[in-house]
Formats: sequence, C-alpha cells, structure tokens
Amino acid sequence: MQYAIIAMAVGGAMSSIAGGKAAAGEAKIAAEGERQAGKDRELQRQEKIKKVLASQRAYFAGTGGDPNAGSALAIGANTQENFDIDQGTDRYNTRLRVRRYMTSASNAKRQGLYNAALSLGSGFVQYKMAGKLNT
Repeated sequence: MQYAIIAMAVGGAMSSIAGGKAAAGEAKIAAEGERQAGKDRELQRQEKIKKVLASQRAYFAGTGGDPNAGSALAIGANTQENFDIDQGTDRYNTRLRVRRYMTSASNAKRQGLYNAALSLGSGFVQYKMAGKLNT
C-alpha cells in the first residue's frame, strides 16, 4: 500500500513536470511563429509601399505633373510616413505577443514544478497517514 502511494506521488510529479515542459515548448513554438509572421507582414508591407508610391508617381507623371516636386512629393512623403507608422506599430505589437508567449512558457514550466511539489507533498502525507493506520 505504501509503495503504491509513493509510486503514485512520483508518477504525478513526473507527469506535472512533463506537462509543464510540453506547454512551455508549445508556447515557444507559438512565439517563433509570431516572430516569423511579423517578418512576413513587414515584407508584404514593403512591397505594398513600393507599389503605392510607384502608382502615385505614375499618376502625377501621367497628368503632366512632376512627381519629384510640390504636392506630389508631399503626398508621397506622407504616404511613406503613414506606412512607417503602421510598420512600427506592427513591430511593437508583435514584440508584445512574443513576450506574452514567452511569459506563458515560463509560467507553464513553473506551474508544472509547483504541481509536482504538490503531488509529492500529498504523497508524503498519504504515506505518513497509511503508516499510522497500519500500526
């Protein structure tokens, strides 16, 4: 009986630690996926800004205006500035999401260790109680 209690406590502890490690691994994978998604969004935005600016320049040149001066230049600069702000906001949000995943990973490992300690403590109490009952 007492050996079964010990085996259950140790098994529970090992399971808790493994579960914490698994959850931490999943969170780290999600964090890396978020990093890569952020890079992909950045590349897509860079391609889009090139197309938008080229389209604006073509429009102004097609209407007889100089795309390198005056309002056309100001519109292009404003467009670039808006894209840069959007890019910066996305980078910041990506960092926050990655940090949240990494915090989840750390918390999962900690929770696994905490649950393991509870399992061992509970097993110790049950072991002691079983010993008192048998004597």
